[in-house]
Amino acid sequence: MRCRDVQRLATRYVDGELDARRASAVRGHARVCSVCNELLAREAAVRDAVASLDAAVDPPPELWDRIAAQVAAEEIADARRSRVWLWWQAWRRPVTAAAAVVAVAVAVAAAVAWRGRPAPLADAPRVVAAAPAPAAVTVEDQFRDELVRAEARYRRAADELRAIAAEVRREWDADRSAAFDRALADHERRLRAARRAVVAGADPRGHDALFAAYRDEIEFLSEHALAGGPP
Repeated sequence: MRCRDVQRLATRYVDGELDARRASAVRGHARVCSVCNELLAREAAVRDAVASLDAAVDPPPELWDRIAAQVAAEEIADARRSRVWLWWQAWRRPVTAAAAVVAVAVAVAAAVAWRGRPAPLADAPRVVAAAPAPAAVTVEDQFRDELVRAEARYRRAADELRAIAAEVRREWDADRSAAFDRALADHERRLRAARRAVVAGADPRGHDALFAAYRDEIEFLSEHALAGGPP
């Protein structure tokens, strides 16, 4: 069981869909890999947060209309895709499913919160306001905070592995060091591009790309610094 296997099976693991053998293998890997342990904890937090949403709340009809229209457009587009593209989407879907659930839950919670907001009173008399009560923490706030914490954990893991690589590479020859530096630079460029996309907010799936870039870099550093394989 490797990091990429745990990433692929994480959602099914927290949902209790794995057989006993694979579930045991996932748990065993998580006991010795802090990154995957945190990944499973985040998956469980997402599942619990979505389950805590009030099922009795009926989102605005226009929200479902927009979702249905988007699904229809995507299905038409899928019909025009190549078989290679469809295979790739089927392969990556288990990794991004949890993020999609988070996005939908945030959208529903935000729409419900907006719908339930009381209308302002006209010509209300002025009064001396008391100290404001602490603002309620919304589901959207919780997810946003979780994304920030997740990136911080990924960054910390990558930084620790880079420090280990800096020590290990003293025993490498010049060619191996140069190859390692080139590969690491590619990972860093991908991370910077993904982070710029998140900051710009142009792509709602920006965090998927950012976290995937972190996972690939962490796996690269683990295999070539800790395991000592060729870069």
